[in-house]
Amino acid sequence: MKKLLLLSIILFSFTQTSQAAHVLGGEMGWTCLPTGKYIFYMITYRDCTGIPLTYEDEEITIVGSPSPNDASGSPFDKITVKPDSNRWIAERNGDTSPTCTNQYGSPNTCDNGDNGSVQQFFYRSDPITLAGNPNRAGWKFYWESVCCRPGQVANVNANGTMLLRAEMYRTKNVDDKD
Repeated sequence: MKKLLLLSIILFSFTQTSQAAHVLGGEMGWTCLPTGKYIFYMITYRDCTGIPLTYEDEEITIVGSPSPNDASGSPFDKITVKPDSNRWIAERNGDTSPTCTNQYGSPNTCDNGDNGSVQQFFYRSDPITLAGNPNRAGWKFYWESVCCRPGQVANVNANGTMLLRAEMYRTKNVDDKD
């Protein structure tokens, strides 16, 4: 019994606390180019006290009937957004912490995992064609994070994932066929 208790104490002493990715929120939208194509963008925000996010391609899901068509006329329901590394690097690797003087001690940074520090991640798609017209309900664009909200946020379920969404509606000039 003593050996089992000693083994349990040794095992628990090496256990580290796990941290979630701590996705705080984000933004999603698009820009219409003069060519009629669109560039979709997304920005996600991470609480720096959590584990780092994997900065890789993400997919925005499109929901709506009929689905938009690409330039070749084929319907599609996913838009790939890629990391905008140039912008990320230009904006201090996404660290939104204020750059203060050391008058009152060292300023917070995301690199140090300081409480209250936030990091942003920028994404953009290649120019894409969205041919066709959404019905009255519009096209809905969604992105869902792989994991978790931070536990310090009091007005949301911290166990859930982050969901970003945007909606695109047809213009008033489109014939009412539905």
